[in-house]
Order: sequence, then C-alpha cells, then structure tokens
Amino acid sequence: MSRPDLVTGNTRLRARRTALLDAGQLARLAERDRAGLAADLRATAYGPLLGSGPVDRPALLRAVEERRREALRGVRTVYRGEAAEVVGVLLARYDLADTLTLLRGAAHDLPDDDVLPALHCVGALTPAGARHVVAEEAEAVVHRLAAARLPDPETAAAARRAWERYLLHGDLAELELTVARAATARADRLLAAVGRPAAPLRAFLAAERDAANLLTALRLARAGTADPGAVRAQLLLPGTVPERVLLAVAAGGDPGAAAPAAWRADLARALGTGDLPGLARTLEQRRLAAAAAGWRTGDPLGVAVPLGYVAAVEEEARQLRELVTLAAGPRLRPADPAAREPVGVAA
Repeated sequence: MSRPDLVTGNTRLRARRTALLDAGQLARLAERDRAGLAADLRATAYGPLLGSGPVDRPALLRAVEERRREALRGVRTVYRGEAAEVVGVLLARYDLADTLTLLRGAAHDLPDDDVLPALHCVGALTPAGARHVVAEEAEAVVHRLAAARLPDPETAAAARRAWERYLLHGDLAELELTVARAATARADRLLAAVGRPAAPLRAFLAAERDAANLLTALRLARAGTADPGAVRAQLLLPGTVPERVLLAVAAGGDPGAAAPAAWRADLARALGTGDLPGLARTLEQRRLAAAAAGWRTGDPLGVAVPLGYVAAVEEEARQLRELVTLAAGPRLRPADPAAREPVGVAA
C-alpha cells in the first residue's frame, strides 16, 4: 500500500478538535459542584445534550458518554480511500468491543435494551447497523453479523466459527479471545502493509495488548495458574512483550521484565497494594496521554493526528466522568428551627 494521504482528513479533524475542552476549562470545571458543572457545560458542545432544566448525576454521565460517541463518530467521516482504511484500524478497537458485547448479549440471552446502550457504534458498526444485528434469537445475532460482514469480513467469519465451537463447549472466554485474536491479526496485517507511516498506531495498539497481557499474566500468577498451555489460552497476540516473558510472569517471575520502563513504578505500586484494576486504569491513562501528545509532536500529515484526537476525546470523557462522580450535589438549606415540630410530643 502507498503512503495514505491523510492531509485533508487531518485538516478537517483539526477543526473538530477545537470543540474539545482545553486544560483551562477542565481546571475550572474541577472547582464546580454538580449544578455548576451543568451550567458551564451548557456553554460547550455538551449543551444540546443537557437541555435547560435541572440535571442529576446520571443525566450528566449520559451526556458525557453521548458526547464521547458523537466526537468519535466524526473521525470516520473525514477520511477517504487508503486513509480511511488506516483510520478504520484505529476505530476497529471499538468495533471489536462492540462485536464482543453483541456476542455476550447473545450468549446470555439479554434483551436489546440492555445490549444497544452498551455499544460504541463509532466505527464500521453504526447505530443503524447495530439495531439491525440485534435479535431475539442468539443464533440470529451471529448470522446477521456474518451476513453483513460486520465489523469486517475476517472478524465476522471468526465470530461465526467461534460461536459454533461455543455451542459445543460453552466457553465464552474462549469465544471472545478467538474473535479478539482474529481482529488483532487483521489490524497487524493492514498496518504492516502501510509500513513506516503507520508506526505510531502500531505502537499504540501494541502497548494496549502489552498491558492486557501483563494484567492477565499477573492475575494468573495470583491464581497459581502456571501451566503454559493454560496461560497461552488466555493471552492476546503479543505486542512488544514476547510470549515467553509473559509465561514467566504467570509462573511467578519478575513482572518488571514484562513492563516498559515507563510502567515499572506504577507496576511496583500495584504489586504492593494488590490493586490490579487500579493498575489497568493507570496504564490506560499513560497510553492515552502518550497518544494525545502525538497531536502536537507527531507528523502533522500522518496517523498521529487521528490517534491523538481519539485519545484526547477519551481522556476528556474520563476526566469529566470523574468530575461528575465526585461533584457535590445542590446544598440543602438548613431548616428553620421555628418551623420544626416538637420532638416527642404525642398527637
């Protein structure tokens, strides 16, 4: 594949970037209570999602999530041709998550109203496509994905084959991992064809897999699962950390050997506290921060721009979810002592 021409798309995406909140706005929002948050956000791109009346915490969180999806859907619309294929690999992370959500919903026989709100629908799988795929019968979900070749032909075919095996063995984890490996192999193949211009995206996706595999190896070590076959069965395709190193960690070896230097302090803290979920969040924040920095420091004509934009959208949503969750509600006015009824007086 020739070097994809991302120039036009990057220019359009830069215009969309101005709608994201800057550091100063986020700092001011951190000082607001819930009502103040809603008032300030109404003056931004969140305004149409909030309306004009009082807003409770769930409504604020819904607005943050809908704005995140809205901003991410904009990425897909500004690129064409080979550039769209490369950016499609970036958005395929969300397609994979949506495919797995649909398969889990089918496996657990969940109603549409539980499955649809959990989908991102920002890549090849659109909101309309998702509504077409969900069905009352679990088999129909898998067949509709395959018939529509969603999210892509390779992943759809892998999902159908994995589902047939799931029906025999009932191993949902194996089903999910099989589909994830197929989607990962497809992404690697497409980016390898692009070559050097895709390096920032390849590094980002590899770091994502490294973090997931490291956390899996740590959990297996904690559970005492050291059998190489059992460990391999739970790992994604390797990123930059070799499988042999991950097997050693699962067997009780030094986790630092499987972590890039930038992660080792976070890893040491997590091992000291036993907080693996916290480690997962910290490593995600580090990956997003590194990708978002590429918006300013990476090739302005390359894939660093869409990658940085997506990371900035995710980081904004993360910070806002945290602010909304921690924000105090409206203060209650103290009751007028004269208006209180006497305590302990019989009617």
